[in-house]
Amino acid sequence: MLWHWMLLTLIGYFALAKLGVYATFVDQGIAVFWPPNAVVLVALLFNPVRHWLWILLMVVPAEIAADYGSFSIQQAFLFALVNVVESALAAALMKRFSAQGAVAFLNSLKQVALFAVFAMLLASGFAALLGALVYWYTAAGDISYFALWRIWWFGDGLGLLLITPLLLSWLGSQAGFPKENFPRLAMESLALFGLTLGLSILVFSNPYFLSNDFPLSPIILFPSVIWAAVRFGVRGASLMNLVIAMIAIYFTVHQAGPFARIDGAYATLQLQEYLAALALSSLGLAAMLQELNAKNASLHLLGRAIDAVDDGVLITNASSGRDYKILYANKSFQRITGYAVDKIIGANPRFLKSNLESGQAAYSKIRSALARDESAKVLLQNRRADGALYWNDLTISPVKDETGKTAYYIGLHRDVSELVQSKAELIRMQQTLKRVNAELEQKVVERTRALQDANDALTKLATTDALTGLSNRRHFFEVANNEVERARRYDRSMACLMLDIDHFKQINDRCGHAVGDRALIEFAQALNKGLRQEDIVARLGGEEFSVILPEQALEEAVATAERLCQQIARLRVATGLKTPQECEYLSFTVSIGVSVLRDDDASLEMLISRADNALYEAKKQGRNTVVSAK
Repeated sequence: MLWHWMLLTLIGYFALAKLGVYATFVDQGIAVFWPPNAVVLVALLFNPVRHWLWILLMVVPAEIAADYGSFSIQQAFLFALVNVVESALAAALMKRFSAQGAVAFLNSLKQVALFAVFAMLLASGFAALLGALVYWYTAAGDISYFALWRIWWFGDGLGLLLITPLLLSWLGSQAGFPKENFPRLAMESLALFGLTLGLSILVFSNPYFLSNDFPLSPIILFPSVIWAAVRFGVRGASLMNLVIAMIAIYFTVHQAGPFARIDGAYATLQLQEYLAALALSSLGLAAMLQELNAKNASLHLLGRAIDAVDDGVLITNASSGRDYKILYANKSFQRITGYAVDKIIGANPRFLKSNLESGQAAYSKIRSALARDESAKVLLQNRRADGALYWNDLTISPVKDETGKTAYYIGLHRDVSELVQSKAELIRMQQTLKRVNAELEQKVVERTRALQDANDALTKLATTDALTGLSNRRHFFEVANNEVERARRYDRSMACLMLDIDHFKQINDRCGHAVGDRALIEFAQALNKGLRQEDIVARLGGEEFSVILPEQALEEAVATAERLCQQIARLRVATGLKTPQECEYLSFTVSIGVSVLRDDDASLEMLISRADNALYEAKKQGRNTVVSAK
C-alpha cells in the first residue's frame, strides 16, 4: 500500500541520512557516501508513477530532521530538493530502459552497467551540480566548487551503488538459500562474513599501512567480494560491499587506515574510488554469473526438452562450406538411426543416405531449397547404422544469425516406416475392397436383371395368354375397365369387338390340336397386324377373342371389323400334313360382333354382352360376317 511505502521512505531516509551526517563526515565536512537516496529510489521503483509525488514529499521532513544541528533549515530544504531530483531522475531512467522491470534491474551485466550510467553518472552527476552549488554558497570553505561537485557526485553515486542493489535483492524476487543446501550455505555465508569483517578491520584500523610492520593493502578484500558474488549473487556481493564500506569509512573518518594518510579532500576521493571499484566489479561479476546461470539453466532445459521429443533433431554448421558438420544430435536421433551421438559430432550427415535411385529427387529438392535459404520437407529412405532402411519424413530449415545470414541448419527426422507400410497396406486393402465391391455390384446387377426378368416373366404369365401371346382374360378386363373409365371421364367414344373362329372344332377334329394351336397363333398375329397400337386385343378362351377400340364410333368399329374379316379369310396356315387326303395349307373365317359404349352402360360387361350377342347373330347369319349390336 502507498502509505506503507511513504512511512518506509520517511523512516529509512531519516535513519540513513543520520548515518550520512554523523558517521561519514570527514574533517572538511564532506560526506564520503550518501545512502538515503537509495531508499527513495527503491520506493519509486516499486510504485507506479502516480504515487511518486507522495513518496518524494517524505524526503523534505526526513532531510530537515536529519540535518538539524548540522545545517540550517534553508540548507536542509535545498539539499532535500536536490535529492528528490536525483532519485526521481534515476528511477525514471531505470523504469524507462529496463526490459524486465526496474525491480529486476540487476539481473545481467548489461543492466548493472545501465544502473551505473543512470544512477551513478547521470542522476548523481546532475544532482551534484546543484548540491555542490548550494553547499558552495551556504557553507564557506577552502574547497573549490569543482572538488565539491566531484565529492558530492561520488558520495551520492556511491550511496546508490552500495545500498540500492542490497534493497532490490531483499525486497525483490531473488530467492534465498535452497532448502536442501541451507545448512552448508548458511555456514559458508557466516564464514565469509566473519572473514570479510576481520580482514576489513585489520586493513583499515592499522595506522602502519604499507610499512615493514604492516604490508597488507585494501586490495586483499577483493577476493571476499568475488567469493560473495560467485556463491551468493548480487545479494551477497552487495552485503559484503556494504560491510567493507562501513568499516572503511568509519576508520578513515577517525584518521586510521590507508586513506587517512592522504591530506584534504583527496582522501575522500580516493576512498570513494576504491569503494566504487570494489562494488562495481563485484556487482558486475555477480550479475554476469547470474545471467550465465540463467542461460545455462535455460539451455539445460532446452536440451532436455529436445531430448524428450520423439523426432530426431540434427543441427549442422552452415558456415563450413558444403561439409555441413554435425554440431548437435538429440537422443531420439540416436534411437531412430542407431548412430551414437558422440560418434557423429563433426561428421557430415551423408552417412544416412541409402543411395537408392528413388531418393535422388528428394535430395535434389533439398539442395534447391537450401540454395534459396528456404525450408525443405521430403520423404525418403535412409539407412540405419545396422544397414536397415527406414522411411524418413525429413524437414530441414535454415537458422539465421543476428545479421540475417544462415549460420546453421536444423533437421527434424521422423521415422514413418510403420506409417508408410500401413499406408501401403491400406492402399492394397482399398484396392481389394474396390475389386470386391465391383464384383458385388456386378453380381447385384446380374441378380437384379435376373430378378427383373423373372418379374417380367411372371407378369407376362399373369397377364398374357401362353399360346397366342395376347392379353389373357383377367388382364383384358383390367385394362378394358380403365379404358371405359377414361372414355367416360373425357366423353370419348369406345367400341368392342367379339370374334370367334368359324368351325374351329372341325379344324381340331380333322387336323389335330397342334394344327388348331398353330391356327390360333397365326390368327392372333393377324389381329395384331390389323389393329392399332392403342387397341387392346385378348384371347378370352378357346377360339373366342375380344378387342377394345378406344375413341372409335360404331361406323369406324364396323369398318375395322370388316377389314379384319377380309384379312383372316385370306390367311393361309401351313398344316405340316403330307397325307393325300389332307391339304398342305388351312384357311378359315371369323365371325365378329360389334358394340359401342353407351351412356347407360353400367359396366364393361354390358358392352361385352352386346358385342357377344351381335357375334351370336353373325353366326346365325352364316358366319364370316360382321354384325353390330342394336
